[in-house]
Amino acid sequence: MPLLNLTSELIQILSTAGIGLLVGALLTEGCLLVPYWHSLSADRFHALYRELHPLLYRYFTPLTVAPLLLSLIAGVTSILVAGSKSWSTLTAGVLMVCVTATHEIYFKKANSQFAAGSLSPDELSHELARWSAWNWFRVGLGLMAFSASILGLRFGS
Repeated sequence: MPLLNLTSELIQILSTAGIGLLVGALLTEGCLLVPYWHSLSADRFHALYRELHPLLYRYFTPLTVAPLLLSLIAGVTSILVAGSKSWSTLTAGVLMVCVTATHEIYFKKANSQFAAGSLSPDELSHELARWSAWNWFRVGLGLMAFSASILGLRFGS
């Protein structure tokens, strides 16, 4: 069983680090990119976003998928190691599912609209505000997942 304990702890460390990196990237996006996007004209924003869209997708996909998978694996291994004491690690996994689900619920369509340049200036302003609100919601979920993951490391659950 010592190998399972060590493996579980290593996966938990990697999961926590991955969640932290993702949350940091989402915070950067919300604090730097979104205000910059708001400052641009609609035409300039659409042209820039069309160029950035594939780069952002390639950047955020592994940065999101890796901590999601690691947090779910950490949840499973923590059940095997700690049994019913694995609540915080399981919570981190569930919250990471929620963080990831926001892409399908909102961001996928909004990002496609931005890339297509299909929004008028008024629609774009409204959608950027909505995008920002969804991003802060996602950051909040990510911070809760990060906190739960840290608790899992701290208390071995």
